[in-house]
This record gives sequence, structure tokens and C-alpha cells, in this order.
Amino acid sequence: MADVVVALAAFVVMEPVTYAAHRWLMHGPAERLHRSHHRHVARGVVPRAEANDAFPVAFAAVVGALLVLGYRVAGYGALVPACVGVTAYGAAYLLVHDVAIHRRWIPARRRAATPRAAARLAEAHLRHHLRGGEPYGMLWWRLGAGAPRGAAGQASGSRPSHAPVEP
Repeated sequence: MADVVVALAAFVVMEPVTYAAHRWLMHGPAERLHRSHHRHVARGVVPRAEANDAFPVAFAAVVGALLVLGYRVAGYGALVPACVGVTAYGAAYLLVHDVAIHRRWIPARRRAATPRAAARLAEAHLRHHLRGGEPYGMLWWRLGAGAPRGAAGQASGSRPSHAPVEP
């Protein structure tokens, strides 16, 4: 039972972690990679792969290393259910963000409207793509929704990533 609680807690904690990574990493020092995602959305392109995909690959590598640590080092066993929760969050993120909202990996002839359950998430996320700024969260889109933002999101510390960035 304790393992289930740890996994669920890790799943829940991943939303603020994702928010922070998106806001301060992807719209900060790693913006050059993340910009590929915003550019594709602004152009209406649904690519199979983009530079932004380096983020989930890197995050999965960290989770993999933590799983090895949890399995092999005494006293770190709680990392295993925590990594299960993080992985479950990653799967939910993939399904909501990439499949339901951006329609990635779905053949064009099979693309349908965004499912009703994801419509509010899609609307909030696409607002982020258009203006920059909030919301940075994904599954709990209201996280940080009350933060002030200007017309292009500059007050929140961001700008639309499809806008040009000086070298």
C-alpha cells in the first residue's frame, strides 16, 4: 500500500515539476530546443519528431538511472514506486499533450476533433502557444493561471517561442 501512495504522490508532484521545467528551463536556457515545438504549432505542422523531443528523452534517462539506483542500492527502494508514478505521469502527458492536443503520431485521415475531456486543456495550452506566458502546466492547467501577464506574456517571464530570439 505504501508503494501505491508513493507512486500516486510522485504522479501528483510531477505537475508542479513539469510547470517549473516548462517555465524556467524550456522558456529559459533551453529555449532553443523548445522553440521547435512552438514553431511547428504556429505553422499548423504536426511533425513526427522535433528538437523539443530531447526533453522527454532526457527526463526518461534520469528516471531510468533512478530506477537502477532504487533496485540496486539498499535504502533507495522507494525510488522504484516513485519512478512508476513519474512514468505514469509521462504517459499521461504524452497522451494529453502530444496525441489529444497536438494530434502527433495520428495519421491525418484519422484525426478528429480534440476529445471533449481534453478540450479545456487544449484551449489553455494553445493559448500558451499563441501568447507565451501562462499556463505552463499541462494536466492541471490552472496551476499558475492567476499570474500576471502582458499581451505577449512578458510579465510572466516568457514570450511566445515562435517569436524570433536574438542569437
